[in-house]
Amino acid sequence: MKYIIYDGCYPILFPSHLDHAEIHIGVSKHFEKVTSAGFCKLDDDGKLYCAGYSKSLSNHLNKTISAKATDIQVISSHFSE
Repeated sequence: MKYIIYDGCYPILFPSHLDHAEIHIGVSKHFEKVTSAGFCKLDDDGKLYCAGYSKSLSNHLNKTISAKATDIQVISSHFSE
């Protein structure tokens, strides 16, 4: 699973076969700025974590866009009620 986080609090999750830049082009009019992007993965204990970076999005925006240590908290906060 891939993701992009906009404005530090709005995650977009999408299947790995789609490209970060493609998704960004489709939704960017709704958000101010990309704050991070990467991959969601399960570790050996089944715990979700975020890692990596987006080559296509980095090329598209002309700056490095990568995962941040806080991304999993941003994403998981949208699943808690």
